[in-house]
Amino acid sequence: MSSIPGPEPSTPPGAYTGRAVTLRAVSRADYPLFLHWRTDLGEMHLSASSRYIPTVEEYYAELEHRLKQSIVLLALSAVDHRPIGFVEAFNINTVDSWCFILFYFVPEYRSDVAAREAAVVFINHLLFSMGLRKVYLELSEDGRQSLGSILDSALVEEAIFREHVWYDGRYVDISRFAIYRETWPETWSKAQLLLQVAQESQRMADGQSAADGQAELQQQPG
Repeated sequence: MSSIPGPEPSTPPGAYTGRAVTLRAVSRADYPLFLHWRTDLGEMHLSASSRYIPTVEEYYAELEHRLKQSIVLLALSAVDHRPIGFVEAFNINTVDSWCFILFYFVPEYRSDVAAREAAVVFINHLLFSMGLRKVYLELSEDGRQSLGSILDSALVEEAIFREHVWYDGRYVDISRFAIYRETWPETWSKAQLLLQVAQESQRMADGQSAADGQAELQQQPG
């Protein structure tokens, strides 16, 4: 396979800890958490091949099959080590050099820098550590917006499935995108800057919130 100028191969995600997120392998102790996410009726569940709610035994068997056939990594906040979702690569085709990926993040973290860092680092690992030629992902419009602009320059829309999924009382369009290894280095470079800016902005906002809270306490009568 020819060498393409771009990012250095990333640290294996099972041992990755970055600015805002940690990615690690899934253990049996994590199964109840994955079951909780899978049975949340408020979610779209694009990762599920069927839309019914499985039993505990059914889901654990399904999850164990996925763990054997796919790469599934739990994402945790690097700040408080709270689980915030997972990243997954499946249908990995090493002959034609592509795979599908999906991301799941809990609602309060979907627009957070931790979720975006997890997505970017995982894609970089697949394209440059594993050497895949491209990755596919399917997103609703809300899903694309939650990733912000960090992947926009890399996403190539290859198909759109109109009114494809019934969710929240309506049919939702799903778009299939590809990300190509040849064009990824530019996105990777931009992502590093965007992640750094986003983290600094978030840190400033958190600091301001803490300062406001302290000022409010000082103003209360003793």
